[in-house]
Amino acid sequence: MPKSKREKIVSLTKTKKRGTLEHKKELIEEIKEAVEEFSSLILFDLSDSRSTHIRELRTHFNDCRIFMSKNKVMIRALGKSPEDECGENLHIVSSHIVDLCGLLFTNRPKDEIVKALNDFKITDFARSGEKCTETVVIPAGIVPEMPHSLEERLLSLNLPIEVKDGGINFRYEHVVAKKGDTLTPEQAKILKHFSKQLSEFHVNLKCYWSKGDFQDLREN
Repeated sequence: MPKSKREKIVSLTKTKKRGTLEHKKELIEEIKEAVEEFSSLILFDLSDSRSTHIRELRTHFNDCRIFMSKNKVMIRALGKSPEDECGENLHIVSSHIVDLCGLLFTNRPKDEIVKALNDFKITDFARSGEKCTETVVIPAGIVPEMPHSLEERLLSLNLPIEVKDGGINFRYEHVVAKKGDTLTPEQAKILKHFSKQLSEFHVNLKCYWSKGDFQDLREN
C-alpha cells in the first residue's frame, strides 16, 4: 500500500517579512530621492494628530512631499552620523526624530513654508481624555433644530431633557463641562451632539534643514 503523502504546510511568515523589508527599503530610497529633489525639509511633531488631519495636511500641501513612517526608517534614510548621512547635517535632523514625527520636503522659501505650516489649523470635536478649552452650558428650554428622535440617546447621557412641543426641551440649565476639565466619553458625545468643536489641530514644527543649513524651529 503506497504511503500517503502528507499535506505540505507552507509558512507565509518569511514572505510577509520579506515584503515588509522591501517596503522599508523602497521608503528609504524615496526619502533619499526627496533629499535630492527638494531644496529643504521640515521635521514636525504629530503626537496629537488624527488620520483625517493627515489627509487634509497632505491635500493642503500637495506641492510638497510628506513622509510619515517609523522613526527608525526615517533615521536610516537620513543617516545617524556624518559618515552615513545622505546630506550634510541631516544626522542632526535624525537626532530630533522622537515620538510621532513627519518629514515635509518642499521647494518653497523657508519663511513662506514655516508661516503656512504655522497657520494651518483644523477645528474638530474633542475626544475623551482631552482638556475642555471652555465652559459649555446648555440653557433651559427647547433646543432649536434638534429632533425628538434623539430623546433616548440624550437620556442615556444623563441629560435633563424631555420631549415638549415636538422638540427636545432642557428642563433646567445644564453644565456639560467646565474649562480645564478632562472630558469623559459621555461629555465628548454630548459636545458632538451639540456640534461644539473644542479641539484644534496644528502642526508643531521641530526643525528645518536646507542643503546643510540646520535650524531648530522650537526656539522661535
